[in-house]
Amino acid sequence: MDISRRELLWLAVLAEGGLAVIAGLLGWWLTKPPWQQTHLTLTDAGLGLAASVPMLLLFFVFLKWPVGPWRHMRGLVDDVIRPVFRQATMGDLVLICTLAGVGEEWLFRGLIQGGLAPFVGTWWALAIASVLFGLLHPMSVFYIILAAGFGFYLGGLMLATDGLLGPIIAHGVYDLAALLWLTRGHREPSALSQSV
Repeated sequence: MDISRRELLWLAVLAEGGLAVIAGLLGWWLTKPPWQQTHLTLTDAGLGLAASVPMLLLFFVFLKWPVGPWRHMRGLVDDVIRPVFRQATMGDLVLICTLAGVGEEWLFRGLIQGGLAPFVGTWWALAIASVLFGLLHPMSVFYIILAAGFGFYLGGLMLATDGLLGPIIAHGVYDLAALLWLTRGHREPSALSQSV
C-alpha cells in the first residue's frame, strides 16, 4: 500500500483527531466531557507509563515467538503497517500516537465505558467498551481479540486511577514504541528471532 507522508498525517488527524472531537462534543452534550476526566497529575502520568510496560512486553513476546495467529499478523505488519508508516518522521509518529491515545481513550474509556457504567454497571460497561474497541481494529480476528484485551486492560487502568490520563499515556506510549520498533528497529525474521 503506497501512501504519502502527507496523506498519512491527514488520515491520522481526521481519524484519530476526529475521534477526540466526537468524544468531546458528545461528552459535552451528555454533560460528561472527557477533558474533565483527564486529571493532569504526575501520579496518573507515572501509572500510565508503567502500564505501557506489560503491553510492550506482550508485543515483544509475540515478535520473538510468532506462533499461531501471530504469524499471520506478522505478514499484515510487513505488508500494511510498515509500508504505511515507513515515511513518517519521529514527529509524525508522536503526533499520530498522541492523537490515537487521546481520541480512542476519550471515546472508548471516557465516553462509552464511563457513560454506560451508570446504566449497565461497571463491569458490563468495561466489557462493552472493550469489545467495541477491539472491533475498531479489524486487521484480523486475532487482532480484534488482542485489541479488546488491551481495551479491557486500559479500561481497568481508568477504573484504578479514576481518570483518563493513565490510559491515554499507556496507549500512546505503547503505539509509539511499537511503531518505532516496526519501522526503525525491525530486522529480518531470522535475525529478529535471535536478537530480541
